[in-house]
Amino acid sequence: MAEHSAFDRSDNHSRSVRDDETSRTHSETQVIELATGERVRMLIEDMRARWARGERPLCDEYLSRLPDPTFNVDATLDLIYCEYLLRREYGLDANADSFVVRFPKFESAIRRQLDLESAFQETSTSPAPDPASAHPLLRDRVLPAPLGRYLVVAPLDAGGQATVYLGLHPTLRKNVLLKLSRHAIRSGIDSTDGLLQEGRLLATLEHENLVRVYDVDVVDGYPLVVMDYVPGQSLDQYFRSHRIAPDAAAKIVLSVARAVDYVHQKNLLHLDIKPKNIIVDESGVPRLIDFGLARLVDAWNPSSADDRVSGTLQYMPPEQIRGDSQNVGPATDVFALGGVLYFLLTGKAPYPAGSVKELVSLVQAGKWDAIALAASPSPRLQRVCRRALAPAVADRYGSVAELVRDLERAVSTRRMAIVATLLSLGVLLLLGIGTWVNLSARPPRGTGSANRAVVPGTSVPKLVVTSWNMGRFESLEDRLPLSNGDELHLEAVIPPGVQAALMHHDIENGWTELRRWEEAKDERVVHYPDVESTTPLEGEPGPQVILLVAGEDVASLVNVLNERQADLRQVSNLSSYSLVHVDNVEVKEEATGKGLGGPISRREVERSMPRELEAVQRQIRGKQGAVSGVAFFKE
Repeated sequence: MAEHSAFDRSDNHSRSVRDDETSRTHSETQVIELATGERVRMLIEDMRARWARGERPLCDEYLSRLPDPTFNVDATLDLIYCEYLLRREYGLDANADSFVVRFPKFESAIRRQLDLESAFQETSTSPAPDPASAHPLLRDRVLPAPLGRYLVVAPLDAGGQATVYLGLHPTLRKNVLLKLSRHAIRSGIDSTDGLLQEGRLLATLEHENLVRVYDVDVVDGYPLVVMDYVPGQSLDQYFRSHRIAPDAAAKIVLSVARAVDYVHQKNLLHLDIKPKNIIVDESGVPRLIDFGLARLVDAWNPSSADDRVSGTLQYMPPEQIRGDSQNVGPATDVFALGGVLYFLLTGKAPYPAGSVKELVSLVQAGKWDAIALAASPSPRLQRVCRRALAPAVADRYGSVAELVRDLERAVSTRRMAIVATLLSLGVLLLLGIGTWVNLSARPPRGTGSANRAVVPGTSVPKLVVTSWNMGRFESLEDRLPLSNGDELHLEAVIPPGVQAALMHHDIENGWTELRRWEEAKDERVVHYPDVESTTPLEGEPGPQVILLVAGEDVASLVNVLNERQADLRQVSNLSSYSLVHVDNVEVKEEATGKGLGGPISRREVERSMPRELEAVQRQIRGKQGAVSGVAFFKE
């Protein structure tokens, strides 16, 4: 089993230990002369060496070797933690209760440290201990064996908080999943009635994306949850054996999020949503398990309320690891759902794996791996994921229902894009047949093509801005709202005999000239950055304006823009779901998203951008120039 230590242990440093007691006494003398950190490390190495030789020294023996001046909480915890890891490694019973009995003075610190280890073990790739022998109630028993009124058939899995078995229901005569807590309910805590009451509530929940809970009981002091046995794979297993595209990932998380929203309405939280707790059944339907079990904290995790850590570190938000009960709530499950989406988009958990100490530091700061997410091929789902994984509760979705709406929008937008593509192909096919039938009637090149940006021979340019998404270019209307990382491609038609300049404006930098073209005899189709490249959005949120200006003296047109720069910088209230088009004829505002209808002319709060572009349009035309472009808000 891999060791994840709370102390800084050097793998290159080794020390031979003789069995001779005189030699050990000499070593102790050397130890006392060393600094505290080095002294504790050498004691730990000595303890590990003796366990490897078959001895079983307890940490108490080593604690007694520390002189009073250096006897502190950190040194105590390091030695206790070492014994805990050794007991797990050598298959002996290891639980927080036994250490608390021996060291009651350090109960709070011991429980918190071992809770963190249990949470880490939930995401560790190290092999789990054999479930049949891991639980005290079934140790040394031959399966099948009775457990309360159920029959345990076979072990399935073991984690830091519970052991899972395949069982048989006594009256339904069907296979069930038995989840048996590894921690007995502590004496003196009146939680049995609450546990059973919670279990009755869980048993009333019915949703197609939830695994049904049949029963909650206490067997010889150990909490037991009985769930429907669903043949299938956990989501992490399913991911490894299937190729999951971004839109399929969105549908999986959407299904699970609907179930979470349903149970949130029953005033229950999950607090441990992760791929391992999502089962994809044989029909491909994702189903969430363990709903509500994390709320039974006194039963499943015998920590004090103030120092409890429940959940899985690699999918945990900052407020959960801090034990911030004021902020642990629906938004905590929102974060975990974002973590599942992150996993499906990137193939790994949000926080990079490491030691418990490293992982705790990342979780406390909410520093998940943003670089891996940026490589995902779906900017729209990236935005959903980033908001769900916001470190601050206030910056996340206010509820799972809000997350559901954005996921539904992402899925429906993708579906509409596919339908539009199919319809376009159908139209092209019909046009192709018509062209083949009536080839002689085809108009001269350029005079009847609906896809040309401008009519040749005029002084009117045309700028088309598209956004790259999932292997294709889409119109900006289909991609709103836009945010940093979204990739744009600019394509323009410049009429013959004029100069042209491509300009970009934002609040930070004002007008920036992206590229300029001198006049040419022929019409030109130009691209920015080039025909095969895109340019990502970056910088502070705010209105973005991209214009192509063209005329005999393009420098004077650029001066017009610069002169109006101060006025344009005052525009800050453009909606994220509005797109403003400008050309030499009109300025038109369009709205999209949120399931609303077309724009209403009375929305004065968003008219400042159209008005400003109308003023630019008038001045450009007054200089015998032409303009084409768009304005939008970048989140």
